[in-house]
Amino acid sequence: MPKWIGTLAWAWLIIVGALMFTPIGPICIACGRALTQTDYIIGAVSVILGIGGLATQFVGARAS
Repeated sequence: MPKWIGTLAWAWLIIVGALMFTPIGPICIACGRALTQTDYIIGAVSVILGIGGLATQFVGARAS
């Protein structure tokens, strides 16, 4: 598998996690639906996993 596919996958996870609680995302704060703590946790976990995976991929590529 090409390296750019893994990088793109991690970046996509970060983008989706950040969009989880923005007005244009699936959990729309502008539409009147109040965010719950679970919504914030799901978005934050997605962003953290994406950043961690992206960092791990770059560190692993440097070690090789």
